[in-house]
Amino acid sequence: MRVVRRAWLFMPGSRMKFIKKAAGLDVDVVCMDLEDGVSPDSRAEAHDNIRAALETLDFGQSDVAVRITSPSLSMEDAKTDMETLFKSRVLPKTLCVPKIDTLEHLQWIYDTAGPHLQKLDSKLALVTMCESPTGLLNLSEILRAASSTDSKLDLQAVIFGGDDYAATSEATRTSSCGELMYARQHVVACCRAYGVDPLDIVHITLKDPEGLRREAEEGALWGFAGKQVIHPSQVEIVQQAFTPTKEAIEEATELLAAYQEHYHGNLSSSESGAFLHQGKMIDLPTVRAAEHVLARAAKT
Repeated sequence: MRVVRRAWLFMPGSRMKFIKKAAGLDVDVVCMDLEDGVSPDSRAEAHDNIRAALETLDFGQSDVAVRITSPSLSMEDAKTDMETLFKSRVLPKTLCVPKIDTLEHLQWIYDTAGPHLQKLDSKLALVTMCESPTGLLNLSEILRAASSTDSKLDLQAVIFGGDDYAATSEATRTSSCGELMYARQHVVACCRAYGVDPLDIVHITLKDPEGLRREAEEGALWGFAGKQVIHPSQVEIVQQAFTPTKEAIEEATELLAAYQEHYHGNLSSSESGAFLHQGKMIDLPTVRAAEHVLARAAKT
């Protein structure tokens, strides 16, 4: 079963106190960061902290990820991050690589991680980040290549970095996120086409629970599988937004039961396609949507 990633919590690798706190949270993903959350002079400390955390801390049911430096920014730092990470006696469940703009960046990941993965019995999950217009335009090509690659890195999700995308496209960030509408929906379309989970933008205003809830619920409606969070206070709201409600589960269950009854009762009838259920016209796309609701509920 694919990993559930409703809330993806970033924690700076240089702050062991924060990492220890994250280990005690009921959050789907704890991602220890070596990129944006770490200053250049704290990188060595971050390497030591992350290795110690992987080898000594119990993260419970949380998926444990590490975000390395982007090869598009510094291949030397990215390689150092990866080599240091693979020296740990305990590896993370997921490797996160930001700012993947081209096929060459993706291939760099496979080439650099490949020798370290030979000793593994199973695959390591890979999550990449799309954070620029170039990355957005190339995303379909990148996902197509990943889907046909024989590697022990399994690309399972793509995170959309809205703030970096806005900066590189010279857009002005607003609370409505209207400037990111096209890009967010494009990410969803590309990811769903290749069976990869799309993860939504960060809500950077911490003391805005209602704004966070609206944004998370919007992302869930659009087809995102989860959302980035940067503070423990955001976790519960986001995970709730990406969890089907009791009412939604009951409605989906009833609809599928009605569909089965209709289908078997009209198997040879010309009316075996669309049918009326609780005043609504139901067809196969509606049935698939109900199946997706129950599938999400089963994962959570």
